[in-house]
Amino acid sequence: MAGSPPALRRRAQRSVTRRGGRGDGADEEKSMRGGAKTIMHRWIGERWHLAVMTSFAIAQPLFDLTASKAEFWVAHRLSASALVLVILALAFFPGLIVTGLISLTSGCFRRRTIDLAMTLLAALTFLPPILRAAGALPAVHAFAFALLGGTVWTVGYRRWQLIPSLLTVLAPAPLVFAIAFLLHPHVRPLLAPQAPTILAPVLTHDTPVLLVVFDELPLVTLLDENRMIDEVRYPNFAALAREADWYRNATAVHAGTHVAIPALLTGRYPAVEERRPASLAAYPENLFTWLGSALDLYAVEQMTGLCPPALNRLHTPSISGSGIGGLARDLGVVYLHLVSPQAWRTRLPPINAGWTDFRRGNALFEKDRVAALLRVVETLPTAEGPALYYLHALLPHLPWEYLPSGRRYPDPWIFPGYSHPVKGPGWWSEDEDHLRSAYQRLLLQVGAVDRLLGQLRAKLLERGIWQRALVVVTADHGMVVRPGHRRRGEAGVDARLTLMPVPLLIKRPFQATGQVVDENVETIDVLPTIAEILDVEIPWPVDGRALYDPDSVPRSQKRFVLIPEDAPGENLLVYGPQNEEKYLALADQLATFGSGTITSRSLYRFGPYRKLIGRSLSELNVRQDEAFTISWHRSDRYAAVDPQAELVPVHVAGIVRAESDDVPRYWAIAANGRVEAIAARSSLVDGRVEISAVLPEQALVPGANTLAACYLESTLETPPALACAGNVGANRTAALRFDALPTVLLRLDAEFGFDGLEPLSGIALRPLADGSAVVLRVAGATASFAIPMPATTGHSRLGLMLEVTSPADTELWLSFRTRGPSSNSATVLRRRPLSRGLNRLYFTFDVGSLGGELTLMPGKAAGEYLVHTIEIRGG
Repeated sequence: MAGSPPALRRRAQRSVTRRGGRGDGADEEKSMRGGAKTIMHRWIGERWHLAVMTSFAIAQPLFDLTASKAEFWVAHRLSASALVLVILALAFFPGLIVTGLISLTSGCFRRRTIDLAMTLLAALTFLPPILRAAGALPAVHAFAFALLGGTVWTVGYRRWQLIPSLLTVLAPAPLVFAIAFLLHPHVRPLLAPQAPTILAPVLTHDTPVLLVVFDELPLVTLLDENRMIDEVRYPNFAALAREADWYRNATAVHAGTHVAIPALLTGRYPAVEERRPASLAAYPENLFTWLGSALDLYAVEQMTGLCPPALNRLHTPSISGSGIGGLARDLGVVYLHLVSPQAWRTRLPPINAGWTDFRRGNALFEKDRVAALLRVVETLPTAEGPALYYLHALLPHLPWEYLPSGRRYPDPWIFPGYSHPVKGPGWWSEDEDHLRSAYQRLLLQVGAVDRLLGQLRAKLLERGIWQRALVVVTADHGMVVRPGHRRRGEAGVDARLTLMPVPLLIKRPFQATGQVVDENVETIDVLPTIAEILDVEIPWPVDGRALYDPDSVPRSQKRFVLIPEDAPGENLLVYGPQNEEKYLALADQLATFGSGTITSRSLYRFGPYRKLIGRSLSELNVRQDEAFTISWHRSDRYAAVDPQAELVPVHVAGIVRAESDDVPRYWAIAANGRVEAIAARSSLVDGRVEISAVLPEQALVPGANTLAACYLESTLETPPALACAGNVGANRTAALRFDALPTVLLRLDAEFGFDGLEPLSGIALRPLADGSAVVLRVAGATASFAIPMPATTGHSRLGLMLEVTSPADTELWLSFRTRGPSSNSATVLRRRPLSRGLNRLYFTFDVGSLGGELTLMPGKAAGEYLVHTIEIRGG
């Protein structure tokens, strides 16, 4: 008993006493030891049972999902030993945390805590299969069924010996789950020892090799009406095509990066059911292991791990991967997707467009991918000897967040049309309007890719590398943007349109003039062509051919493998050598978006009612419809816009609320009184209605901007009739009316001064030293000041605009007395919300009703307010 906890000894003593034990000292001691042993076993057993339940609730579903997605582990850059430690920690550590927390409790509260933990763990175990079986079951029903199952499990645990005995038998479960995961055929290659470096070739010259692989770049997006690269929209791709050989009939061989990149780097066709992870152990014979010892190797891999770390001279070999902390966060997001109903998953960071950093908008992405890649390029030295530069750029891969200027816009995952209401994310919706908007964002991002290519070329020219280098620019695959189809293609889809065709441009050393070649080429030909130009032999058999070898005969067919679905036998697609079908997709693109020379349509002027885009609201027949309101997402961003910032809020989105369920389909989105886009409504999974669009950068002005959403009442009238929803949290209607007033009657600002402002109560005024604003020191809720009234003769309507910086989220009131005898006059109050920071507020009213001075009350928040501008207009 000396080694037993005191509490257990006391409980054992009480147990003996309750049984009425009165034997001699030896019997009593024996009974006490037996009771303590039983209690100790129960004390240990309950905690181990909780640990087993924790492994079923957390580790097993994560292992089950990620074992078949080995790319997740490859992208996190874990060594074999680190992967084993992580898996063991995932199997045991959550259980240790749960049991440790239970140990902090005592008495009857401990038993209740154990029961609660057992119920929740059982509910989490039951929840994923319930969600899979029930499909679109409402969230409350799914959780209710899971909690009911957990409650029944806990009651059975306390009343029936069968469940505790079962958990005791399952005691090895955490270790079994870990071992089963590590032995999974998709994971096991990650544990193989690093492959030995293949014997390096003997190079006879010092030609640098630059291989740039873009991601998810369909060739069609680059083309114009002449089937050439659009020189206006994509000048840098066009410039490269003038000095390089452009293989216009080049196609990828697989729809997944994790297989398409290894095929390109090995020169081999992928198997139809390729399941190997994109790792060095799985592909020991590749470009890096072959040339890495003969050339200085600088490789940026993303989503693959074929380059031996010992050969890579780049200190930041990947822009992806975020250490153990990032892995833990990503596993947390994956787990939330496993235990969340479908309606809730749309509010979680997506996990189906990349493999890391999910919480920042998904993988490698929400970081500035262009800036990150350029920072890597800046670190590239000018190698004195031969060098191999490999850059895998995750562009224009989703999320689409870039503009041709290189700037980004926020909220890229506000994305109508991306998720099919039945088939889920990764499948486009059936809505053609939403697909047009999605394709617009793709083309805008391709413009950013073109700019990146130009920056890369300029930096390598500056370093003296470009002219003497062998340059290869291509993509791993394209993508599908068609209503109801899978983004990476599915059985029955014609992959020749936009999924297979990719750009392939090859500039040989010192080449100055290029040509267009339309023979059958596939991305597996890149490696043999590099070997041919370097005049070396590849030490393994390849399926590709050397494109400049006069004895090489173009293949008579094209092969392409889809990402496996439910019908594996249909994943291999075989086509003829020529691919004219891509020009069908080009015709659709030109019909919607035109080209650099077809300007009747553009990247911002497309779709139904596009002729309204660019027109001022003052030119149109506009009315206010109080039945509709719109709440703009992050409306505070438009209070102080910097158009030169790296992140510009040209992606606007708002929730439309209506008094009835009948929400109009098409909405004109105006910025600063001018229609900039036509958006089709989309229905969210929670029943709300949303509109969104990407506006031109020039639509926003420095400082405060106003947004308006107006539905199309009639396009048959001249001018067309629009009805505008009221802005929630904004002053849209007054802003529109203010902008329409032509005459400035009064302006107080840094240029004209602030003379005439009169403090009335609870407020002190003083100008800033530089005269740029007036400081209002507000003492309380009754503080107010008066604005000087200009002469209003000849005007029937007045508008007031106020630019003010608020110290807090509050509200501002405008008041005035109406005309008429004092007995009949009244005080009119107008309220506008104030956000912390810079605000631009508008008020409009009829001159005929104005009977006294205008009084402003800054709100209930005490502090210092800065008034920058006051302007009164008449009309």
